[in-house]
Amino acid sequence: MKELIEFLEKKELKEQADSLKNGATKLNLNYKSIGVEGAEFIAKLLETDECSITDLRLNGKYGWINVRAGGVELIARALKLNKHSITHLDLGNNNIGAAEAELIFEALKSSNSVVELKLNNNNIGNIRAKYIAKLIESNSSITYLDLGDNDIEEQVMVEIENCLGINKVKAIKEAEKLYKDGLALDNQEKYSEAIEKYKAAIKKDNDNFLYKENLEKVQIKEQEQ
Repeated sequence: MKELIEFLEKKELKEQADSLKNGATKLNLNYKSIGVEGAEFIAKLLETDECSITDLRLNGKYGWINVRAGGVELIARALKLNKHSITHLDLGNNNIGAAEAELIFEALKSSNSVVELKLNNNNIGNIRAKYIAKLIESNSSITYLDLGDNDIEEQVMVEIENCLGINKVKAIKEAEKLYKDGLALDNQEKYSEAIEKYKAAIKKDNDNFLYKENLEKVQIKEQEQ
């Protein structure tokens, strides 16, 4: 953590450095061009148990390259260790290509934390996109995937959307069960554990009826405990 903070301060990214010092879980470095060096510091942090980041934004924006292909490769290797708790990952506009995109998906294959992944404008192409669809089938956590501007045919995108739809249905069913189980428990410790799992599940699809109608009920019940 210390090395990353020092790097950010050196790059005059004081706001981001201070947020990490204060224990922030979101690190927004969109459009900052931190390069491979910056990605290396982030990767090192992801490999440790002290990493508290859940939302990592590294978008390059309209042709600007942020961490580059080499940086994405380092981050993919770190993610594969599965020590992280990343739920939102933005690697759009980094010109990474198909091989690096494949590394990211391979890294997330065994992870159940990432629910939103952005890889727009990265020259992924059609063949790799078909491979990505297969990988999504083995990762039930991803419910939002941005693959815009990657020269992917509509038919392939439909296949990917279908896989994401299946994941979203799984998330809703999981949340329904956890919600019912939590409200039925009298033991405070078990109740709290079930409700925390429920909250994590509904975050996979914040617009669904579970989030809108049931979260308020949970909060009321927690106040009564």
